[in-house]
Amino acid sequence: MHKIFLDKSETVVSAVEKIMAAPGEDIVLVLPKGTTWAESINNFKVLKREAEAVQKQVRIESVDEAVIALARASSLEAIHPFLHRTGQSLSDIVSAPSDDRRHLEASQHLHLHHRRPDVVLDPDQPGPSRREPTPRRRAGVGRALGKIILSLAILAGVAFLLAIAVDRVWGWGEVRITLQKVPWFYEGTLTADRAASGVHTEPPEFPAAVFTQTKNITQSFPASGEAVVSEKAAGRIVVYNAFSSEPQVLVATTRFATSDGKIFRLTDRVLVPGAKVKDSQITPASTEVNVTADQPGAEYNRNAQEKLTIPGFRGTPKFQGFYGEILETSGGFVGQKKVPTDQDVAAAKDKTVEILKKSLVTSLTYAKPQGFLVPEGAATTTVTKLNVLSGTDAKGNFSVLAEGTLTAIGFRSSDQQSLLEALANADSTLPGNLPQLKAKDFKFDYLKLDPDYPRGRLVLRVKVNATLVPAVAIEDLPSRFAGKSVAEARSLLTAMPGLSGGKVSVWPVWQDRLPDQADRLKIVVE
Repeated sequence: MHKIFLDKSETVVSAVEKIMAAPGEDIVLVLPKGTTWAESINNFKVLKREAEAVQKQVRIESVDEAVIALARASSLEAIHPFLHRTGQSLSDIVSAPSDDRRHLEASQHLHLHHRRPDVVLDPDQPGPSRREPTPRRRAGVGRALGKIILSLAILAGVAFLLAIAVDRVWGWGEVRITLQKVPWFYEGTLTADRAASGVHTEPPEFPAAVFTQTKNITQSFPASGEAVVSEKAAGRIVVYNAFSSEPQVLVATTRFATSDGKIFRLTDRVLVPGAKVKDSQITPASTEVNVTADQPGAEYNRNAQEKLTIPGFRGTPKFQGFYGEILETSGGFVGQKKVPTDQDVAAAKDKTVEILKKSLVTSLTYAKPQGFLVPEGAATTTVTKLNVLSGTDAKGNFSVLAEGTLTAIGFRSSDQQSLLEALANADSTLPGNLPQLKAKDFKFDYLKLDPDYPRGRLVLRVKVNATLVPAVAIEDLPSRFAGKSVAEARSLLTAMPGLSGGKVSVWPVWQDRLPDQADRLKIVVE
């Protein structure tokens, strides 16, 4: 006889392996109190089946009454090491005695009870005498026995229907899978290239994309200096053609005069569109243009819709047909006011460029496609315009206008991960008995970036710490386990490669099969 002692959490697979390796054919399997074997009778059924297959005689020894009960229910010999007594098995998954057996036991109990002799007093005898039950008494016993049998049958039926209802309405199953976790470290060079056709490991490269953003901003800054200045007003007017259907060219500096003799000049050359003429009726055409006052001073600051004439057309029919109308002019000033110093201008330029760059980065964040990553250091900004408007407003502020373009090289995070997973699966230092691996988590450190913006190419020196797990098609698991018996489900788990553990649970406890409805079967992958 050879004894094998098991731990509380040891599986039936481990136990079978130890039995097969044990010397001799008579084996005593010692299970401790609280062992996980007490969770299901299937553990003992599988043990008995595998032991018989290798022609081993297995007995169970345990101080746990539940273990002894389940073992005996599986037709295994089981003993308590201290009591060495037998008793009725205790198991939450062993079928209850059949109704016929209950009826028979009740009948035997009643029959024995009524076979006791009646005691009568005989004046002629010193002690009691015995007499057999009468036919009437036997009939009464039969009726009582029938009522008990009927009651037991009703209770058994109700219990059966209740068990079915609990199973079908509230019953559930859970398969918990714990994947083997493999730590992996990598340090090397990856290349993200706009010309790459896909993910490749030799050399390690994956596709890249080039993003551009263009933006212009105007920022106001307080001027700290003071000076006597003469500034000309500037603004916009509307020029009308009520003369003919032919367009009219007006050159830059063309004069427009107010009723009080103030002159404004066109800033740029302009083409005034031709009027619409229908049935000798003229509908004027118009265009908006920029003008600058001919002289400095606040008297040129106008905001009324004042009519303007064109002195150059005076004495010709066009003088009445072409005219202007002020929208607004401002900025005219003569006197002492705030002006920006050289330090003010330099600081304002730097601040404006800084704001422009941040604005471009923010624009790129919202403009790039979802799933794309632009590492820090893979973007550059080119400032294409930086103008200072040194004139100050009524509050003493001057303005800086900036325009720039941001160019960035990015890539899909999924492509980068796919490349690293491919490198991990090709790593010969990892265990060779594992199935295809995927990343559970990645921690990237970009040690150095070398962008080539014209080519759309980014070379990355990276250091990676990752945890890899077997690639399991989680979406296929419910169909694989649905409707399987607990024993079959556990066999499936045992056969799955790359697992470090697993557990199959059902409720109610007497259920020995997983549900086939998706909403009652939970698959947990850890």
